[in-house]
Amino acid sequence: MKILKFDDTEIKKVSNKNDVLKRLKTFYKSNKANDLYAFYLSIKVDGENSVKNNMSKTTFYRKRKELKNAGVDFTGCFKIYEENTDIITFNPFLEKEVV
Repeated sequence: MKILKFDDTEIKKVSNKNDVLKRLKTFYKSNKANDLYAFYLSIKVDGENSVKNNMSKTTFYRKRKELKNAGVDFTGCFKIYEENTDIITFNPFLEKEVV
């Protein structure tokens, strides 16, 4: 156990958003759980760097630590929404191969 640094008391980590909300509600009061859940979702949607840049560093790291303490796994979180202002107009019927 020491070689692998495995702790029997370590809780199973959750990463599914429904499981995350349930886990947070078991660890924290409702308001705190909902606040951390919103923080977790913003990391998933906007990305960790964007969230970090939009709040104080102490608040960011405190909330991140609280998620870790509750066993929430957000290591695989990545930005799933990419804002793209480039609009590509494509009409296959006007291409020279079709005409």
